[in-house]
Parts: sequence; structure tokens; C-alpha cells
Amino acid sequence: MTPDSATAVRYVKLGPSGSWVDAALQDGRLYFGDFRTDADPNELAARGDWGGVHKAYLHMGKKPAQATADTTEIQTFYEIDQHCLWITFARGRLWWGFAEEGVHTLAEQQPDGRHYYRNIIGGWRCTDETGSLLQTGRLSSRLTQLAGYRRTICRVAEEAYLRRILKAEADPLITTAQERLAGLAKALEPMIAQLHWADFELFLDLLLARRGWRRIGRLGGVQADIDILLELPATGERLAVQAKSKIDATTARAVAERLRSLDVAERLLIASHSPLGLIEEEDGVEFWGGPKLAGLAASEGLTDWLIERAR
Repeated sequence: MTPDSATAVRYVKLGPSGSWVDAALQDGRLYFGDFRTDADPNELAARGDWGGVHKAYLHMGKKPAQATADTTEIQTFYEIDQHCLWITFARGRLWWGFAEEGVHTLAEQQPDGRHYYRNIIGGWRCTDETGSLLQTGRLSSRLTQLAGYRRTICRVAEEAYLRRILKAEADPLITTAQERLAGLAKALEPMIAQLHWADFELFLDLLLARRGWRRIGRLGGVQADIDILLELPATGERLAVQAKSKIDATTARAVAERLRSLDVAERLLIASHSPLGLIEEEDGVEFWGGPKLAGLAASEGLTDWLIERAR
């Protein structure tokens, strides 16, 4: 079965404060239990006596609303079929799977409250259809907020989003935005190419500032190959930049060698808006050409500045 074939989707919390996570993932099971009372309604649930289960919960002293919610949860655990897609969050990942029909009982209730279980077909999985890990830090809070759910089982409102990430499909809205951003970058490239050398250097200064770098000086004299020297305040790392309106591969190699020999910064960069032919990055020296510069200008919000310079 695949996420596409799921007829229902449910989130499940693997025990109080995630206390069943290790056992559930290792055993490939969907656990249930922790009634914290001798009046265990499991026998009633196994017979499908949901009215009896509700009365049992009321007899435990639970309020009607809570008894109804508890009955809904245990009924879901017992009756929802194997086409239900179950998800949970653990170890910084989203886990998913399909549970076999039929509830099994452990020989005795475990100290952590586990007592009943359904087997997860093929075990819990934490990767999408391409094999990429489903890391919670890369998922929308619209989905991951379920990890804060205080009960055990609930419906998943963001079904469409969940199915899309499990299939590794891009959000159409994101695709549209990326296409338009790429179009903007393509339009900015000729604007960057016509900048005067002084404006090009200023453009690089602004661009790098948007990325967290702070200009600390311009070097001359014996270090004429450095146009801008910058520092990353958070780490103290330095970046030396050589700006060239046009540059060919031979000159780029020579400039890269000189930058390395100066030994004034941990990172080195050559930037050219109109390189002459293919320029490959040298060891320890980055190269930014027209497309790279245009893409960064679009993403870092320098469109208005470039338009103003182009007037």
C-alpha cells in the first residue's frame, strides 16, 4: 500500500510523552493502552460494544465529553481498516505506515502502559518515495503541530500536504514562485552586465551585506587584486573579493593564484558579470558569474536597486 491508496489518515502519539517510541519503531507496531485503571474496557472493545465502553469510561469517573473522546479513540484503534495511513513524529522525523487489521494483546501490560497493538505492515518508515528522510525541521508547522496533540489519536487536517510530501511532490504554489523568481533573475542578468565597474563593486558590496557580510576595507598597493575585504561578524570569518567586469579562464586562474598567495581571508571570491567563456572554480576560490549574480540579486531583494541604476 502507498500513501495514494490510503482511504483515511490518522495521527497517533506513541505513548505518554513518547514513552512507546523505541518499542513501537523497533517492533514495527502501533501500540495502545495506558488506561491507568483496573476497569480496562478492552474486552468490551474487542466485542465492539462501544456503548459499554462509553459507560465503562463514565464509571471510571471521566466526564461525558472525555468519555466520548476516549471511546472514539479506542474505536478507531480497533475498527479502522488497514487502508488507514498512520503517522507520528519521533527522533526528529515523520514516521508513517499502515496497520494490519486485528488487535493483539501483550502477555501482560507493560510498566509504560503498553498493552494492545496492531502490526505495522513492513514496519514504520521515515522516508518519502524517493528515499529522502522526512525531517521534521523541513516540514510545515501546519503538520508538525500535531506533535503537541494532548490525546492519542486524531484526524490529520493537512492530508493533501502530507500526501504530497510523502510522494516528494513540490507544492504548486512553490513551483510557481520558483518559476517567477527564475524569470526575474533572467531579466536582471543584462542589467547587471551593463553596470559600470564602480557600480558593480557597490552591487557586490550590497549583495554580500544582505547575506550577512560586513565590509571592513578595500586593499590597495601590493594587494591590488582584492577589491573588497569583508567579515562575517558572527564567526569572524573573512572574505576577499576580486570583481572583474569581464574575465577569461586564463586570467581567472592567475587571479585565483594571487588571491591564495595573499593569505588575508579564509574565503576567496572572484565575481564577473560578463565572463569570457567557461570559468571553472579554482581550489579554494569561488566564482560567481552572471546567472549566479542575477539569482542572488533576485533572492536578496536588489531588484529595485538594479532598476534604479539602469534608468
